[in-house]
Amino acid sequence: LDIEAGDWPIGIFPRRDDIVLTGAYEINETSLKVPDGMDEGIVGRCVAFEPRLAQARRLGAMSGLRPARDVVRLELDRTTDKMPVVHNYGHGGSGVTLSWGCADDVVDLTDKACGMTAEAEIPKTKLA
Repeated sequence: LDIEAGDWPIGIFPRRDDIVLTGAYEINETSLKVPDGMDEGIVGRCVAFEPRLAQARRLGAMSGLRPARDVVRLELDRTTDKMPVVHNYGHGGSGVTLSWGCADDVVDLTDKACGMTAEAEIPKTKLA
């Protein structure tokens, strides 16, 4: 994809009561304001891919920041004396896709932190 030329990816995420359409990627953007025309562009590209979306009632538009890192941080941190911390961030726009596997790893790390699982039984995350 050539984002500079306006070749934006799309995402269509059916949920229980609605469908989320995505399709914007702006590096270093910090505003949550949806730029004029961007939402219409996203809907148009999604409808071109799945024409049945043209009949959907539009509920609104919003923007979200998706901080990304070169590598997702998913680890148990015991550097504090008070309580261990499980870090799980840096997924960027892939959070919805990666959330299921990362959640399994977070449960394993939390069990480990609480002494419910032997350390040798905790699998290494596939993301690091």
